[in-house]
Amino acid sequence: MPTIIFRLIFLPILLSAFSAESSEHLKEETLKVNYLLQLTKFIHWPNTLIQRMPLKLCLFENTPAKDIWQKIHLQRSQGHEIQLSYINQNNSLSECDILFIHKLIPNSMIQKNYYSLVSNSVLTIGEREDFAKDGGVIEFTLTDKHVDIKINLKTAIEAGLSINANLIEIASNVYQQGQI
Repeated sequence: MPTIIFRLIFLPILLSAFSAESSEHLKEETLKVNYLLQLTKFIHWPNTLIQRMPLKLCLFENTPAKDIWQKIHLQRSQGHEIQLSYINQNNSLSECDILFIHKLIPNSMIQKNYYSLVSNSVLTIGEREDFAKDGGVIEFTLTDKHVDIKINLKTAIEAGLSINANLIEIASNVYQQGQI
């Protein structure tokens, strides 16, 4: 009898809570996709790369909500089509123009590939805490519908990337030096 009561009363409640949590997660992923697209509009790549079309956005295979991320595929930023590509940690990251690093990927991956990424002008965007401090170009996190942006200008300059002053102005932290 208690099992029947559980199934009739609590199971629907648990399922609706899971559904609400899942829905919230999808909203968060949708916001990330939209913000990432907007962030690319504030970045200028070196002239040799900017002539190359399209911009290749790389995501690691284990990035969640791939169907939502797929929406950015073939969108345009600064006249360039964005092509989405899924990679693993064994792929050559230098083939990417933009590399989004989900919070599931450790920051050590940036440090391990730092020189390859900067020498190929790869814009790295991540959401783990201290991502920018650890050598990523842009760190952004979503909290209560608020976006917090941190920028590592040292890494951007080394990569030959130029960041629009308006984006720098709204960043909560701008790292100009540091240990990479």
